Amino acid sequence: ALAQHLTQYTPAGILPNSALMKKARKRAPNWSNEEQACLVSIWSAPDMQEKFKKATRKWPLWEEMGNMLERAGFYGRDAKQCEALMHRLKSTYYRCVNHNRQPGNEPQYCAFYGEIDAVLSQ
Repeated sequence: ALAQHLTQYTPAGILPNSALMKKARKRAPNWSNEEQACLVSIWSAPDMQEKFKKATRKWPLWEEMGNMLERAGFYGRDAKQCEALMHRLKSTYYRCVNHNRQPGNEPQYCAFYGEIDAVLSQ
């Protein structure tokens, strides 16, 4: 059925190569707990938080954090990955905080709750 559908929309009924149809995208390896802990500690450092408050463009700071991860022995993480992980961790933290504010709910905690809470609750 899919082949018939595709033949209607391709020139001369030639099926496109499935490898060409899919966008080539490599998936980065999952973050280890040690990598995440190192990134959170770099992000939560008072001097880094001060830089984030003063900066209008954050991208150089994410690149700096990626370089700091490399110096700590964690290779292969770029600025985009660091930013995405911190965004995910902060989103999870805010979901936990909002859940815990609801009366009658059992308290929830997420990874690095204490470290992120120390920075974001100021």
